[in-house]
Amino acid sequence: MADTAFRNGLTAFNEGSYARAQEAWVPLARAGDARAQTGLGFMYYSGRGVPRDSVRAAEFFVRAAEQGEPTAQPFLALMYFNSDGVPMNAPLAMMWVELAFQWRGIILQSMTEAERDEAWRLFERWRDPSEVTPQRGRLILAECLSRPVLQCSKIPIAPGAGCFLCSAASSKGPCVPGRDGWLSYRV
Repeated sequence: MADTAFRNGLTAFNEGSYARAQEAWVPLARAGDARAQTGLGFMYYSGRGVPRDSVRAAEFFVRAAEQGEPTAQPFLALMYFNSDGVPMNAPLAMMWVELAFQWRGIILQSMTEAERDEAWRLFERWRDPSEVTPQRGRLILAECLSRPVLQCSKIPIAPGAGCFLCSAASSKGPCVPGRDGWLSYRV
């Protein structure tokens, strides 16, 4: 029942029906569902369907991340690193990044061979500096973000990957989600 309700909320979110997503996720989040807490956290983090509220986003991400939800962990890491809704805390930021990265093997095991091939193809496109310009980076990322959230979250991103925030390439460092849903390097 909770899985169906979460997926209904995810479908609504991906369709841009943020009020329906919120209606589906709020009761689940109150009951402790980490996926719903992450979804609501992202809504507040990005300002989709609700006013952007970093403090509220962090509250949802903390609840979810403490339950081991791998999608919430890198957002929380970024928020601690940038002092966005929580006090700046580099050790906590690093801890959450490392905990999220541990899910890589589990995610890879759950993927089909075709999904793994696609993920590695995208990963190699990010890594090849001759192929990745800010414009190309935006196109690659747009290709990823045009997919449903569950598919997009399966794409492995690692240090050394060429990530871009809007039109500017940033310095090398761990790749983490940005405020607007884009991926970017943060040092």
